Amino acid sequence: MRSGLGRHMPAGPAAAGYPMPSSGMLGVTELDADRRAMLAAARRHLAPDGQLIVEWYPPAWFDAAASGQGGRLGEVAIELADVVRDGDLLSATVHYAARGRRWHQEFTCRRLDLDGLLTSADFAFDRRLTPDRAWFSVRPRRMG
Repeated sequence: MRSGLGRHMPAGPAAAGYPMPSSGMLGVTELDADRRAMLAAARRHLAPDGQLIVEWYPPAWFDAAASGQGGRLGEVAIELADVVRDGDLLSATVHYAARGRRWHQEFTCRRLDLDGLLTSADFAFDRRLTPDRAWFSVRPRRMG
């Protein structure tokens, strides 16, 4: 699997386990060493029978993401703008609007070799958590 990880954490899946850092920290961290350090920290803090909850940008998202795409998340209108690709990196700005207010967030995310990344941090894929396959869980490969 290849993808960027994380964006935000809704209340439902967060209650099921240990949530990934918000704002796509694994996918937007430039240095592999920093990404490995974040996963190692999550692994150290996870109970032996615990699970890590992860949101990712599915691989098809990287190919399909385009300026002008959008939708709604509850009452918040969302629109993607300024999409730029550079190899495995995708940079863009997300515009949000709700209750007469507007704000934006610039980001860069990276496609990741998810299987290799999780294996190197002593995690194994557990299961998909949402029908859109955006949320999944991983568990420690070894207990303890």
